Amino acid sequence: MIEKHLQIETADGVMETFLVHPDDESALPVVVLYMDARGIRKELYSFTRRIAAEGYCCLLPDLYYRRGRIRMNLKTMTAEQGREMFSHMRSLNNALVLADTESLLKALKSEPLAASGPKGCIGYCMSGQYIMSVAGTFPEHFHASVSCYGRHTSPASPTGTRQMTIHAVPTRSALLPRRHHLGLTPARGLQ
Repeated sequence: MIEKHLQIETADGVMETFLVHPDDESALPVVVLYMDARGIRKELYSFTRRIAAEGYCCLLPDLYYRRGRIRMNLKTMTAEQGREMFSHMRSLNNALVLADTESLLKALKSEPLAASGPKGCIGYCMSGQYIMSVAGTFPEHFHASVSCYGRHTSPASPTGTRQMTIHAVPTRSALLPRRHHLGLTPARGLQ
């Protein structure tokens, strides 16, 4: 696997982004994995590698870059560190993530490992809400989106409880055969 950390210029600073790509150097479809509240860690690096192994150029942007290079050890996390984690989570919003995505898309234009065609995005937990906005704001780029354990993807009811809502994001990739993982055509497609 080819692994590297990109330093992506944004309006608010430099966003470190982990990129993983299969060993060959051909441009492949991009999948962006948006992190959960726990932030960048070994587990998310592993997810990124697993996605790339299927034939994608996978990216993992550090959405907490505005607050520094935040890395948490979940095994030793104290209650105070847990409160700090949620403070980091609350520092994000759709507008910031959309601006970061726009910067990421701009940077990808000059990345030789990233194909210029359809992309996919995955929102893990906290970021489930963000990929809904990403897919709707950049439909010409993101043809497939998945929210894994997505938070705040549905409106709250008058009592404050969340209602189960099924979101359908129309994509042009819906016409591709089902064997194509995420609706994109990878180098090593699922059969």
